[in-house]
Amino acid sequence: MECCQAAIDVNGRSAFEIFGAPDDMKLRSCATLFAHVSAPGSVFEILLDTFFDGEPDQATLQLIDAH
Repeated sequence: MECCQAAIDVNGRSAFEIFGAPDDMKLRSCATLFAHVSAPGSVFEILLDTFFDGEPDQATLQLIDAH
């Protein structure tokens, strides 16, 4: 959670600029998973809002729904 908050606190840079590829997409997938099991308004939702326009990773959601 602290690492997510630290990333959110970086102003003016995209997830790609901070983490590079493919780690930016891994970040989105992980944030999607953790947001799914966390309370509304969690740091994981804020991370998705900040870097991905609030859009969760669809492939991760499909995997969650499959189980």
